[in-house]
Amino acid sequence: MNSYSNRQYRKGTSEFGVYASYDGATITVEISCHNLNFKSFWGGEWLSTWVIDLASQSVSGAIRLHNHYFENGNIQFNLSKDIPATRVKQLAARQIVDFIASQETAYQDGLEDMYGELSEKLLKNMRRIMPVTRQKFDWSRPVLL
Repeated sequence: MNSYSNRQYRKGTSEFGVYASYDGATITVEISCHNLNFKSFWGGEWLSTWVIDLASQSVSGAIRLHNHYFENGNIQFNLSKDIPATRVKQLAARQIVDFIASQETAYQDGLEDMYGELSEKLLKNMRRIMPVTRQKFDWSRPVLL
C-alpha cells in the first residue's frame, strides 16, 4: 500500500489504514486524500473503503468524492461509486493492491472524461450569449469607472 499510495496521491495529502475485523473474517483498507488549494479557490476529498472477504476471496469497495470550487460562486460535487464484490485470484497483498489500483484508476479516468464534458457542454450552455441589455459587449474597449 505504501508504494501505491506514494505513486497515486500527491505527497503529504493522503493516508491509509488496514484493519482486521474482530472475528478475522474480513480486512478493511481505508484510503483518504485531501487536496486544498485556497489560492486557486478549490478543495477536494477522496475517501475509499475496501473490504476483503477472506472466506469468499472477494474484494468490494466504495469511493466517495467531494470537490468544492468557490471562485465568484460556489460549485460542489458529491460523487460516489460502489464497487461490487469481485473475486481475486489470490488473497495476496500484491493482487489486492492491484485490484484497488485498477478500480480507483478507472474511476479517476471516468471523472476526467466527465469534467471535460462538463466544461465543454454544460457550462458553455449556462453562459449568456448576449448580456441582459441585449447588446454585444466590446471586450477590446477599456471600461472607464
